[in-house]
Amino acid sequence: MSEPNPYSPPQQPADAAEPVANRRSRNSSLMVAWPVALGVNLIIPMLFGAEILGKSGWSGLVIAVTMFLLVGWWLCATRPRVAKRLVTGASIVALSQFVPLLQIVAGLVALGVAEAMGQASGADFDQNPFQIKTELGGWIVTVVTGCIMAAASMTIGTLIFLIPGIEKKEPPQPVTES
Repeated sequence: MSEPNPYSPPQQPADAAEPVANRRSRNSSLMVAWPVALGVNLIIPMLFGAEILGKSGWSGLVIAVTMFLLVGWWLCATRPRVAKRLVTGASIVALSQFVPLLQIVAGLVALGVAEAMGQASGADFDQNPFQIKTELGGWIVTVVTGCIMAAASMTIGTLIFLIPGIEKKEPPQPVTES
């Protein structure tokens, strides 16, 4: 019997690693779920934001939403466990739009940030509502609102996956030498 070659790659049993096809199908389902979750979460912010944006800020909003879409897809491709929590939490946050307290607070915080940066005019609730002044202002408001909503989604998704039995964890398979 010959001695094993120390320079040969390690041998693993065929069932030790997850098949590539399973990883791809899981990632592809996340790649489809992310834009759906993102789009559903845009309903209330877009209803309120359309009035505030007026003629200025639309291209900033489109750029910011595109950035969130691309970052979400990047997470789905490179960090599927994180993306699964984000998409799960975003689904719950989307349901919260029936009582949109989180969305309104996030939008008001974002408008305050844009106003402090000189990209939005403040509200005189008697006469004038908030108004976005520039395209940069639309981007700032969208990014700040989106970051608050994404943080809430990640928090909720992470808490859900802390519940025992939600995520199947398979015990590691022992590597046997042959």
